[in-house]
Amino acid sequence: MNEPFRIGVLGVCGRMGRQIAFEITQDPKTTLSGGLEYKNSPDIGKDLGLLISSAPTKVFVEDDLDSVIQASDVLIDFSTLESLEKHLEAVAFHKKKIVIGTTGLEAHHHDALQKASKEIACLWAPNMSVGVNSLLKIVGKMAQSLGEDYDIELVEKHHNKKKDAPSGTAVALVKAITDATNRSYEKDVTHGRHGALAERKPSEIGVHAVRGGGIVGEHTVIYAGEAESIEITHKAQDRRVFALGAVRAAKFLIDKEPGLYSFLDII
Repeated sequence: MNEPFRIGVLGVCGRMGRQIAFEITQDPKTTLSGGLEYKNSPDIGKDLGLLISSAPTKVFVEDDLDSVIQASDVLIDFSTLESLEKHLEAVAFHKKKIVIGTTGLEAHHHDALQKASKEIACLWAPNMSVGVNSLLKIVGKMAQSLGEDYDIELVEKHHNKKKDAPSGTAVALVKAITDATNRSYEKDVTHGRHGALAERKPSEIGVHAVRGGGIVGEHTVIYAGEAESIEITHKAQDRRVFALGAVRAAKFLIDKEPGLYSFLDII
């Protein structure tokens, strides 16, 4: 594609939506084609460029989902769980492609993703950071290498406005470990500990969520043995890292056939 391809942002006025919109305007291979917000949002009708501290774009915030989709080659959705299935259905109807960064998905959301991916190219990732996705490749191998003598815990930290816990990234990291070590996420993972009967069980993986201030995102995987411990930490210093990853994912999808992709397909 010689012309910059068109990316629309669903949930464009949220923290991530604005950052993604800005990064789209900075990439010579992409153009910002539209931005969706909820009905009656005070930002409806505003120039997207002015909202993201950029030059006017003559592209305005809308509440018309079909209009934004039709104007775009690829959609990036960082909106809400409540709107995800509706967005997938509409994007599939118009035969466009979609990148999804919304976290906290339940079984019916994953079912909707699978259904849409039979008709269009979809990429879902709980974290769009190259660093985190590289970490996903090694945490399971580390657990295998160290063996059962090392206890595994994960601590994740985020800002005080984050809705879901544990984070989607934490869940993905733990699942990478359980898959590699023949554990079960449902049976072997505990979320926090309290009370008099909180002794650690064999094969258990503890997951702990911290919420406070403006922490962008930190994840630490701890492997604790009797005489040593290993900690692997990823710290996101700026949410720009996620926005850049989302735009990279959109560019990756532009020539892809229908299917469900992950960020691990990119790196």
